[in-house]
Amino acid sequence: MRIVVTGCNGRVGSRCVLAALNGGHEVLALDTGATARDDVTWKVHPKVQYESADLRDFARVLELFKGYDAVINLAGMPRWVHERTAADPLS
Repeated sequence: MRIVVTGCNGRVGSRCVLAALNGGHEVLALDTGATARDDVTWKVHPKVQYESADLRDFARVLELFKGYDAVINLAGMPRWVHERTAADPLS
């Protein structure tokens, strides 16, 4: 199965990516990159495609989701990112 995991850099999302890989699935791992972690090893796994994307960019998200069977949506915006974005919406 081909699975999309949004919020893949988060604590739960990262574990979902690992669980999907352990189950033999291919994974499209999506996150904004705002909370990128350096301690994840799955980003170099041959069955992972990592993309930095904002789910608010609907056209891009639809394009990325093509060909996938399931979506695990764990995307969220930490308060500090939301506050920074609200203060400077063009950042």
